[in-house]
Amino acid sequence: MSGITTTTGWADGRSFSARLFALDGTEKIPVSHLAKFYTPTLRSGGLEHTTLDDGWLTLKPNQAAMTLRFQYHSKTPDRLHFMLSLDSDRHRNLGISRNHYLGLYKHSRIDDFWKIEPLAWGNDTLRCRMRDHQGRQVKVQAGPPYYLTVGEGNAHEFLIMRTP
Repeated sequence: MSGITTTTGWADGRSFSARLFALDGTEKIPVSHLAKFYTPTLRSGGLEHTTLDDGWLTLKPNQAAMTLRFQYHSKTPDRLHFMLSLDSDRHRNLGISRNHYLGLYKHSRIDDFWKIEPLAWGNDTLRCRMRDHQGRQVKVQAGPPYYLTVGEGNAHEFLIMRTP
């Protein structure tokens, strides 16, 4: 298991909030769920357009990274396990669609934790690989859009930046 450090670090056994970035060489690419779309809705006063957040996680180079809540679950010698949710709406939990895409789900029960594989610790950062509860590595699909998936895609390392 070369390249893997022990789980000893500031995230070990603790819950926290953090921004998430995909790493491409030295570039940090924000992970976001801010893909918005518009849908017409017929109301008694006429046609209105509603903005909806689709919840799918994508790489958004020109937007701010979303903030996730990492709720500590458990650990193994080389992995930390967390339940993940949107920090601003903790009822939206990170899950996987039938097609292997990562998304924030509000009305679905999600009982599966995410595995964080520490690679390098900083004062408020953690370079890592992310895996689902079955051990499938989080990847990025060729795009655009660049969806996060545990299916087909390019393996990436991620950077977790703890927020105050």
